[in-house]
Amino acid sequence: MRVKIHRAASRELNDAMLYHDRERTGYGDRFVAAFATGRDFLLQFPNSGRPHLFGTRVWKIIGFRYDIVYVIRGEVVFIIAIAHQRRRPGYWRSRLG
Repeated sequence: MRVKIHRAASRELNDAMLYHDRERTGYGDRFVAAFATGRDFLLQFPNSGRPHLFGTRVWKIIGFRYDIVYVIRGEVVFIIAIAHQRRRPGYWRSRLG
C-alpha cells in the first residue's frame, strides 16, 4: 500500500498545524506527529477506519478533534481531507471525483 494526499487535504494539515501551534507552542508538531501515526497505521490496516459519508472511511487523529477522511483505491490510501469533527460535514465531497 501507499498513500496519496489530496492537495486540499495537505493544506488542511498545514493550516491545522499552524492553528494548534498558535494556540499552544509545540502543539502543531504534536498534531503532525499524531496525523503521521494515523497515516502509517492506515497504510498497514487500510480497512480499519469506520465507514463514513459517500463511501469514505474515517480515522480519528488521536488527541485532536480531527479525522483523516480517506478512500481506498486499489493499493492506494487516498486521503481526501483532514476534517475537524464538528465543522461542515461532507464539505470535501467534491474531492472524490
